[in-house]
Amino acid sequence: MTDACVDVWLDSAGYDDELRNELKNQLATVFNLPISQAEVLTNGQPHRIKRACSTKEAQRLLEQFSSWGIRLRVETAE
Repeated sequence: MTDACVDVWLDSAGYDDELRNELKNQLATVFNLPISQAEVLTNGQPHRIKRACSTKEAQRLLEQFSSWGIRLRVETAE
């Protein structure tokens, strides 16, 4: 990864209900989100969870979510 600004996306559509529920709980606990916001992020739709961040920050998110069995998508920020 370079020093470009990137967006990080979460798409929970490909995961079963059990994994999405686990992800929802992890988001609420680790990122201190209200459960209602965590439910929106795990509703099966794609959501940009970080906008115009450094590649270093994106890498940290990729590693964190990967440890939960979740893949994120990283795109160059517009």
